[in-house]
Amino acid sequence: MEAAKKLVSSHESFLLVSHEFTDGDDLGAILALGLVLDKMGMRKVLVAKGGVPHNLLFLPGQHEVEDGLSSDFEKNEVLITLGCGDLSRTGFPELLKWQKPIFNIDHHQDTKMFGTVNVWDSTAAANCELVYAMFENWNVQIDKYIAQNLLTGIFTDTGGFRHANVSAQTFEIAAELLRAGAKLDVISRFTFSHKELPMLRAWSVALEHAKFD
Repeated sequence: MEAAKKLVSSHESFLLVSHEFTDGDDLGAILALGLVLDKMGMRKVLVAKGGVPHNLLFLPGQHEVEDGLSSDFEKNEVLITLGCGDLSRTGFPELLKWQKPIFNIDHHQDTKMFGTVNVWDSTAAANCELVYAMFENWNVQIDKYIAQNLLTGIFTDTGGFRHANVSAQTFEIAAELLRAGAKLDVISRFTFSHKELPMLRAWSVALEHAKFD
C-alpha cells in the first residue's frame, strides 16, 4: 500500500484501464480511483474496451469512461490496471509495449504480477475491497459517489454477498460504505433485478429445456 501511495503521489497523469468487457467490480474500482485522483488534483483517463454495460450506467462518473485508447494515450505517466491477470486482458495490444510505470491491482489468483507496483490479495472478495483498503491507508475521505462505486464492485463480485469469498471483513467494509452514503437498493435493482429483454428470452429457452435430476 505504501509503495502504491508513493507511486501515485509522485506522478500527475494516469491511464486507468479495466479488463475488456468490464464488470461491476473493475468498473467500480476505476471509477472510484478516478474520483480520488480528481480530489488529489491529478489528471486521469478511464478506459474499458467494450464500454460501460447498460446495467452499470447508474454509476457515478461512468460517462467519463472511453471504450478505446486515444492516439496520445502514451502521454500519461502511469498505467493503472484493474482485474487484469496480464496486460493482454485489457484488450489493447498497444499496451503490451508500455514502458512507463504500471500499477496493477487484482485479487485473482492467476495474476502475473506484471506491475511496477502490485496490490494483490487473493483472499479479498473483490478488487473494490483492495481499493477500499488502499484508500484507508491513504487517509482518503470516502464520499457517497466513491462509496457507491466501491459497494457496487463488492456486491456484484460476491453475487450479492452469497458467494464463498465473502468474509467478515467484506461485511465490515460494506457497512462503512453504506454509512458513507452508498445505496444498496439502487445497486441491487440495476445489477441483479434489471434484466434486458434478450437475456429474459434466453432464460425462457433454457428453462423450457431444463430437467430435474
